[in-house]
Amino acid sequence: MPQIASSAALARGPEEAFPFRSHLLPSRAVSQSGRVSLKEMAGDEALAIRAENLAKTYRSGTTAITVFRGLSFEVRKGESVALVGESGAGKSTLLQLLGCLDRPSEGSIYFGSKGIANLTDAELSEFRNRMIGFVWQSHSLLPEFTALENVMMPLLIRGVPRRQAEPPAREKLEETGLRDRMSNRAGELSGGEQQRVALARALVAGPAVLLADEPTGSLDYRTGEGIVQLLENLHRSHQLTSVVVTHNLAFARRCDRVLTLEKGTLAAVADNAARNQESDRLIGADGNTYV
Repeated sequence: MPQIASSAALARGPEEAFPFRSHLLPSRAVSQSGRVSLKEMAGDEALAIRAENLAKTYRSGTTAITVFRGLSFEVRKGESVALVGESGAGKSTLLQLLGCLDRPSEGSIYFGSKGIANLTDAELSEFRNRMIGFVWQSHSLLPEFTALENVMMPLLIRGVPRRQAEPPAREKLEETGLRDRMSNRAGELSGGEQQRVALARALVAGPAVLLADEPTGSLDYRTGEGIVQLLENLHRSHQLTSVVVTHNLAFARRCDRVLTLEKGTLAAVADNAARNQESDRLIGADGNTYV
């Protein structure tokens, strides 16, 4: 298990701070440049993400547990999609597959025209680092580092020198309202501030796709509303394609579309055109209502 870099090592550069990074990214991924566009990495297609007949099965001894099977859907470039459903339905599992953190038991995932099924682990790491930003319910910040150092991490792991990684990290922290908190360690920040740092970290490498798993789940209503508004603003200003897992239906209704994962299948799709503006219900494409 690789050791986490110290702040002193971080200051000396990525080679000393992350001696294990060659195991995370192949040599061609160590680039001094910034964003790798969706067009470059995944083809010039109208669709950002396409999933075909996805299935995920876990095994415990001789027992096979199928989380879902036969999931097919598409996400258009620039679209925001909310994924809702009961706890244990497989929403987070699906997000991990879309984020190249796990592989499906069956089926294929495409980013534009680029299929990822045959990519090696190293190639998936490169693709994930350059293409996808993540925000989790647990912010997963490194407590011994400052907000600024946490936001620089994706670039440092890629091999970008600190002097080049720091300006975009500062820019993203300012964009998320943390201009005056950059030098504070993660443990010195409030829950809402920590989630803002996580958002800045997710966007610092210029991803085309943002995946968020219950980004407001551990926050109070007022703080969570601030994060939702920030997510909406960043989605538009960065021209992102966003997929968000949430139990917050008020948040879900503000996305372009809502997918409902129920009993292992995508049971309903709701979009702006199908929403009943007079009630708090989501109207599915099948005509059913989902509270």
